[in-house]
Amino acid sequence: MATRSLSDLALEVARGMNLLRPGEDLDQGQAASINDKARQIHARLVDKQAAYWPVDAIPEAVFMVVAEMVIFEVAPHFGALPVVLQSFGYPNKLAAWESGLKQLRIHCEKEFNHEREPIIEY
Repeated sequence: MATRSLSDLALEVARGMNLLRPGEDLDQGQAASINDKARQIHARLVDKQAAYWPVDAIPEAVFMVVAEMVIFEVAPHFGALPVVLQSFGYPNKLAAWESGLKQLRIHCEKEFNHEREPIIEY
């Protein structure tokens, strides 16, 4: 399964909040803030049984969902929450979080069932 790193996530989050212009890199302070919040969110997701992967190996299939969840959590820190909510079409941060959580649980359920399906030989 293809995965993406925490560095990839920080870049995607910064792009999602329009913090970067084409060709710009994320500064260390911004990256540290985003990565700290991403680790906290990962721990919450694992606790809620909505994540099974290591924090630095996000499955490609759910990478954008995780990125959006991190965006909504860090946007207030960067003063971007109203703009981000509007651009993603959510009325508030809770609605955004619940949507992401639902998508991640569906993914986890599929992964769990896929790994556990019996192999039928003919």
